Amino acid sequence: MKLLKTTIERIIALSDNIASTDQTRYHLQNIEIKRVSLTNHTLSATDGHKMTVISVEDNYLNELDLALNQKFCINPEDLERLKVEYKIFKKGSLPFIECDIKKDQTKMPNFDQFIPIIKDDNKFVIGLNAEYLLEISKSFCTGRNKSIKFEFDFKDKTKPCIIRPCNESKDFAVLMPVRV
Repeated sequence: MKLLKTTIERIIALSDNIASTDQTRYHLQNIEIKRVSLTNHTLSATDGHKMTVISVEDNYLNELDLALNQKFCINPEDLERLKVEYKIFKKGSLPFIECDIKKDQTKMPNFDQFIPIIKDDNKFVIGLNAEYLLEISKSFCTGRNKSIKFEFDFKDKTKPCIIRPCNESKDFAVLMPVRV
């Protein structure tokens, strides 16, 4: 299958900064691709503490023949092969790279259940893991875009917060708070 180089950069950023590296949590080592509209897909990854969802428009993803809201996973072996192929072909003149990715039917957690609904305007003190914030930031900062402003939405001090880039994209991350 073919993928745009920008899509591959986003997948690699998720793999390097968000997806779990814990061998015992193999189901969290994958990158999930989900079709959300005719031309739009989301890339998602989590390690159980933080989660990032990135929206991409890549017509080559339509070759996967996914139904609306259907998803599949890119497993760690395919991710490593994709990284090697990207290093080899990233300087080429074509905007896409031909890659060998198999549809993996590994069960991923239902990410939708972890996304909080923000409604309240209450004031409270909250703690967030700075290392996780840096890893989330790295997953959004790919290519030439090395600095991004973020917006944090909190429901209360015990619920996860939603972190969104201020660039009006549909991308977001979910981060669990730590006790203060």
